[in-house]
Order: sequence, then structure tokens, then C-alpha cells
Amino acid sequence: MATSSSEGAQVRLGRLYIDAQHANAASCVLLSRLHAAQEREQRLLGRLASLRARLKADREQAGQMAAAQYRDRGIPALGQVILAPNAEHATQAEDGVDGTSQSEKSLVSRLKTDQGAVTATEAEQAALTTLLRSLATAHAHASQEANRDQSSALQALAQLTGQHGLQARAFREAPAPEGAWAVASSSNTAEATPSAAGARVVAYAFAQLGKPYRWGATGPGAFDCSGLTSQAWAHAGTHIPRTSEAQWNALPHLSNRQLRPGDLIVYSRASHIALYIGAGLVIQAPHTGSFVKATPMALEPVTGIVRPDPHSASLL
Repeated sequence: MATSSSEGAQVRLGRLYIDAQHANAASCVLLSRLHAAQEREQRLLGRLASLRARLKADREQAGQMAAAQYRDRGIPALGQVILAPNAEHATQAEDGVDGTSQSEKSLVSRLKTDQGAVTATEAEQAALTTLLRSLATAHAHASQEANRDQSSALQALAQLTGQHGLQARAFREAPAPEGAWAVASSSNTAEATPSAAGARVVAYAFAQLGKPYRWGATGPGAFDCSGLTSQAWAHAGTHIPRTSEAQWNALPHLSNRQLRPGDLIVYSRASHIALYIGAGLVIQAPHTGSFVKATPMALEPVTGIVRPDPHSASLL
């Protein structure tokens, strides 16, 4: 009965982490869209400032011409173009220009064009402002959902792995111990999503939770540390060296800022290796007498990170 309960908890943990990864991916997509919209807004504001400056200069020039034309017949047609509140009124006023001066006609046409451009750009800015508010709200909600899902996964991990799970919670709430590898995973730092192969690797690793450690084993009933990582990646279609030392020597090395689920975390000068699953956690087959489990990656000093699929893009 205890085994059945443990297996059920492992399945629930896997589902919770998949939900957390999906929520985090949605949050990342929204954050990317928000940043793109903010950059677009800056470009738009610059263009609008330039258009307004050009319209102001054209109006000043037209004002000088209109003043020269002014007689006791009142405001000339050119003056009506200057005073037009928008492109439509400017077009109506343009029809009244007598055309005696080609430069006047050219200026009137330019005024109409500039006013139309300003009006259109202002409308575009208003729509973009609405979009920015919507994206900011959606990203805030997605971040909250990702944090809730991640919290639920950590609670399930604590229930499943006892003291190791409690250490996972402590790792999230306190700085990593001296010499450990700290991973930023706050709501302000969007973690990279796995590649398509990396997602399959993580799913495979979750399915092995609870299986016993046995030196030299590569599954399906038991694993050692590098047996688990090599079989997980073989399951995703990528064959990597068998031992942790060979994996460390053969695979591309990464910085911690590049870390994403599916990467391999190397410990103790390549004598041990684990599979990163996100949120500062790894799945590993630790040692004789233990079993495949999920733990905080920073419980031990990290030698480095390697990636079996360096040319594969992260999922959006």
C-alpha cells in the first residue's frame, strides 16, 4: 500500500511540474510580447515626436505665408488649412486655395499629409497603450499562476521525499550554501523552457522516480547516476556517453545563466551527474541504498553544466 501511495505521489509530482513548466512558458511568452510592445512603443513615440515637430515647422511656414496674403477679406484659404484640426478638415480647406503659387500648393499638400500622419500615429499609440495594459495584466496573472504551480510542486516534493523535500523548500527561501550553484528562479527572472527533446527527457526522468540506485545499472528497473542521464537522453533520441566523466568531457559546457530543463548538472569533479528539471531542482540516482529522487540542485557544490542538444531551440 505504501508503494502504491508513493507511486501516486510521484505521478502527481510529475503532473504538477509539467503544469508549472507550462505556466512558466506562458509567462515567458507574455513577458517577451510585453518587452516587444514596449520597444515598439518607444519607436512609435520617437516617430510621433518627429512628425509633430515637422507639422509644427510646416504650420509656422504656412503662417508666415498666410500673414503675407492677409487682406481685409479675412482669413485666406491657406490660413484655414493651418487651423484645420485634422486631415479631413485640411482637405476641405485645401480646395479653397487659389493656386496662384506652386509653393503654397506644395506646402498645403505637405500640411495635409503631416496632419494625417500625426492623427494615424496617435491612434496607433492609443491602441498600443491599450495592448500594453492588457499584456502587463496577463503577464502578472500568468506569473502568479506559475508561482502557485511551482509552490504546489515543491509541497508535493516535500511530502514525497521527506527531509530532502524540506531542504528544497529551504533552498527556495534562503541563499544557497557557500560553494553551491545558485539559480535565479524568482517571478522577475523568467527561466528558459526546455527543448522539445529536453521536455521528453524530463518526462522520462519523472517516470523513473522511486526506482532503486544500483551501480552500473541503466534501467529499466534500476539506475546509477549516469545510467539515468544517458538513458533519459537516449529515450529522446540523443545518444551520449555512458559515464558522468565522459559526459562532462564530451558535451558542451554552459554557464548557469544558460541553464534550462533537460541540461545535465555535474558534481564532484564529474564523479556524479543529475538531470535538471527546472525551478532549481534535479532528478538524480544518488548512491547505493538510495533511489531515483528529485532534490535541490544546490545541495552539493556544482562542477558545471553540460547540454546534450546545444543546437536545439527552447520551446515557446
